[in-house]
Amino acid sequence: MRWAIRDGFIWHGETCIAKDTALIVDNNELKDLEESDGVVHTTMPHRIDMVFAAGRRVVGVESKFGPDLLNSFRGKRLARQVRCLIEEVDVPMVLVRGGVPEKDRLQDVPLDLYGGLVQLQMVGVVVGVGPMRDRDVVGWLAGYKKALASERRVLQAIAGVDSKPKENAKGSLLRAIRGVGPVLS
Repeated sequence: MRWAIRDGFIWHGETCIAKDTALIVDNNELKDLEESDGVVHTTMPHRIDMVFAAGRRVVGVESKFGPDLLNSFRGKRLARQVRCLIEEVDVPMVLVRGGVPEKDRLQDVPLDLYGGLVQLQMVGVVVGVGPMRDRDVVGWLAGYKKALASERRVLQAIAGVDSKPKENAKGSLLRAIRGVGPVLS
């Protein structure tokens, strides 16, 4: 069974879970937040931490604090959790709460973890940074919605429009060639 958005609701298989505006959260996550905060708690299938709608896509979130991220990665638990997300949702995401863990100095950063995060991105997992405080998670994920909902190609989605039009854009390549004048035929 997969997660889906139908008729303004988020479904898991044939079970309607909540409106597509809600952040659906496993009972073990964000315990201090309530429905008035935009959170619907439930026992999540496959222990996925959070699910929300971004446009017509379902985003599944594995939420990790720094030390747990490192332990999950090194213990291969994160690989299992990510495989589940890839099978269940349209957009799998690892939310690194409080940033990537590091020790006292930059040279002590666990480089194997950075390599692992790059590998996750190579298989289509979104790696996002999130807040430490539970209360702030809803807002952070809402901030990611626009980018995650985009159905355009990634480069098109992040490309801006050049605010200064190119002078003489037509034929500018030809004008760069020595001996070619300003008149084009």
